[in-house]
Amino acid sequence: MDGLTESDGITQRDGTIPRDGTHQRDNTTQRDKTPQIDSLTIGEKAKGIIGQTVREAKFNEVAGSQNNYYFYGDSSGLSPGEWPMAAPYQAIAVPSLLPHLVNRSEQQERLCNDLKRLLQREDQQTFLCIIPGDDTQCHDDFVNRIQQNVLPGFPQLAACDKTITLPWPTHIKHPDALDEFLQQSLSQQIFDHSDASLQEIKNHVSQYAGVVLIRLYVLTDNLKHKGPQLLARLVDFWRRWDDLGTCRCVFVSLCIQYKTLPRDQSVPNSSLTVIWRRVILSCRQWRRNKIKKKTAQCLESLEKEYASRRQCDTLVLSVLPPLGAVRQGCVENWARSKEVLAFMADNQQQIGRPGGFDLIREIKTLYSHWETSTAKVEIPMDCLVQKLVNILSNNLKAG
Repeated sequence: MDGLTESDGITQRDGTIPRDGTHQRDNTTQRDKTPQIDSLTIGEKAKGIIGQTVREAKFNEVAGSQNNYYFYGDSSGLSPGEWPMAAPYQAIAVPSLLPHLVNRSEQQERLCNDLKRLLQREDQQTFLCIIPGDDTQCHDDFVNRIQQNVLPGFPQLAACDKTITLPWPTHIKHPDALDEFLQQSLSQQIFDHSDASLQEIKNHVSQYAGVVLIRLYVLTDNLKHKGPQLLARLVDFWRRWDDLGTCRCVFVSLCIQYKTLPRDQSVPNSSLTVIWRRVILSCRQWRRNKIKKKTAQCLESLEKEYASRRQCDTLVLSVLPPLGAVRQGCVENWARSKEVLAFMADNQQQIGRPGGFDLIREIKTLYSHWETSTAKVEIPMDCLVQKLVNILSNNLKAG
């Protein structure tokens, strides 16, 4: 190694770089030395290394003896002087409600029409909204969408003064006990004790001038054969909520979630244990489908009963169409919506990168892979939301 300087540690005696990309070092003198990298460039093998720390690489992969630099894109992406200062891109945070604006237009249209009917009559202040659908359809986020997007569209309902989430009784011996359970739960949420009467609870709610939102969630496993009686008792309970003073509306959302089996039902082998487990799950889902069908018939009956007494009823009952899986066309419409376009424009301006990426093409690819792997053309909302967030956050990054 005689004749070489410290800064020449990666060159040959004639000043050229070895063709094989390797370089010789004097371990006794160069072990703790960092060569100058101002005149170096990224080799071809560095292309495509995105957001990774590269260690122990050859010279034609990265420059420098420490090999701890971050690289983005191809060899034209960074100048050598920028390498030590490079920092990994950070994924853009996607607003939690944005992917949940996909579809649900049928449910939103029905809800808005029923809200208009509520506002046409001053003697109606209680609104019971029943939202059925499989447990893969993100009921909770749909209620958030109602609270943040739908209700503010009506000036009289724009202010939500209080939100209460009530538990659903998992074990109840008789449907008549539902009234007492709801009353005690409301008392506990409002007064921190369970002894308040229904009138005391109503008097407290009457003090609010805006909307009081009450959330309820029930799995069909907790309805079972008592489902029709429980739902009928629930409607009767909220019918008694009249004369609420200055409170503009008590909005009750009842999310009925039909329990489903996990999507991955592949059998890894033919063992008797695995086959028997599949038989048990299939029988369980068959019973759940019976409950689902019975519940749907009950909701249809409640709608017909309410339609016959709508003019004199103090309650507005709105049974929305079931939340379902989403088709590709609905997601493409979402990608062209003003909310998504504004989000992408804001973030592309923030990161200063021209062009961006083709969201429609990403959606087409997503549905193509989904149909190939599942033989289905619709994606459940919980799975779709996760995939859309990944698409947006992985393609929109800020440095």
